[in-house]
Amino acid sequence: MEIAKLLEEKHIIEVRLEQLIYGSIEVGEQNSKKLIFVHYREDGFSYKR
Repeated sequence: MEIAKLLEEKHIIEVRLEQLIYGSIEVGEQNSKKLIFVHYREDGFSYKR
């Protein structure tokens, strides 16, 4: 029972870690507008918004 509980907790933590913002927040400019880009990870892929 203890091992199953630990494996479940590990899975929950891994899912939460994948959803966290990683890297940095970047300030950029596009068409004379200042924008804030946030790097994040979803389903194992990294994205920038």
